Amino acid sequence: MKAKITLIVLTCALLLSFVLGATGTITLAKDDVATPSKDRLIGVFITMEPLELFDRESYINDNVGELLSGGNISETDSSDCQKKFYASLVERSYTNPDTGETSTTKEYVFDGVDGFSYFRANYTDSSSTYSLSSSNGAISDGNVAVNSTDVGESISLEGTIYVSTSAGHITFYFNPIYQTASGEVYAVSGQGMSFGEYMAGASGSQAISEEQTVVNDGKSETISTDVKVNFVFMDIPTSVSVIQLDRDNNIASAQEYAPGNLPPSITVESNTEYIIVETRMSATDGTETVTRELFQSDDNTLFAFSCRDDGICFKQYCDITWND
Repeated sequence: MKAKITLIVLTCALLLSFVLGATGTITLAKDDVATPSKDRLIGVFITMEPLELFDRESYINDNVGELLSGGNISETDSSDCQKKFYASLVERSYTNPDTGETSTTKEYVFDGVDGFSYFRANYTDSSSTYSLSSSNGAISDGNVAVNSTDVGESISLEGTIYVSTSAGHITFYFNPIYQTASGEVYAVSGQGMSFGEYMAGASGSQAISEEQTVVNDGKSETISTDVKVNFVFMDIPTSVSVIQLDRDNNIASAQEYAPGNLPPSITVESNTEYIIVETRMSATDGTETVTRELFQSDDNTLFAFSCRDDGICFKQYCDITWND
């Protein structure tokens, strides 16, 4: 029996107001259509400049009569002039530093535009279907959860972008990413969120969600995607100290590094019980603060923050080799 598919995409238009400490939500919606689109929301492409994909020339040519007469252009008519920014599927090679073995993987990449990708896509070859997750280094503390049951599938993505208090006025553009039924991945233009000058510890978040109900042979299945990105402001790291301590809290080793210059790995001293990573930070008014992170024998890595010139701060990780 040929499957009958009905697609319902819930809720309304874009909402992008941001209040410090509050949560904004973008809910994407379309009216019911005779020929349903199977393109699924899979994540976001965050840029610091607008993703210029609106075809103004086509918009004017297609709606010149309405524009000249002072009429209103519907959202559906204007959406036809929205271009799509397609990602390229590329192959990456990785060499295991311990074994020297090389392996390859595939990933979707948005070429030619600076931005932070955060999404989960599927890739199908001749033998199987694979899940490809992409998370730019600017997005920290990422968490991707997939829940699949008889009544549908839900995908949830959450991550954090740390922003330097020295960044001043900064804008992030939240561009939705979709995947077609045939596997193509593309982004469309989203709206911007502007931030002024904030103190360390200030935070906020922005979310985007979409839900589709597919009816197949009389059985309804719900497919939903939720993406949330948190924004946290922090002072500028000026130095990082990795301090090893024994069980009596005596210092076994102490090394200082410039932010971003942690070694790929460290081997702890024989008597090291735990590690403290101490980061000295400078506020915009020159005030110095210190943060400390604790790492113990069940931690395989440690991290410290570093900030880029554009105000984005990220975690640099360092592998830990503990002595048995």
